[in-house]
Amino acid sequence: EYLAEAGVKYIGDWVYDDEPTVIRTEKGPLTTLPYTVEMNDIPMMMVQHHESTQLLNRAKDQFDRLYAESADRPKIMSIAIHPYISGQPFRIKYLEAIYDYVNQFEGVVHWNGAQILDWYNGQTSGESK
Repeated sequence: EYLAEAGVKYIGDWVYDDEPTVIRTEKGPLTTLPYTVEMNDIPMMMVQHHESTQLLNRAKDQFDRLYAESADRPKIMSIAIHPYISGQPFRIKYLEAIYDYVNQFEGVVHWNGAQILDWYNGQTSGESK
């Protein structure tokens, strides 16, 4: 309620789904954008202590599944990355490899939350406008 009342149109920190959804509040709609803890470099690298290659492996597996499913419905793959972790000289090549990999596929776009919301509203009744 407070977020919608404050004019917030979307949130991107609920571990919820791989498609946007609308939460109806008394103060207006609020759209949730996809987010996953499994594709966040803080738990992956700093908590679980995985090798840097794990980010690339997970991203490719995640992307491959979502891309296959997107034949029926568009999907969104979120990745939470931080310069002080994935941007380190010994890790950056794996992040670059993720972008190199996904950019080979037709229809892939790189959008921020506002762009995703605009697209989503254009595909639906625009409840989050």
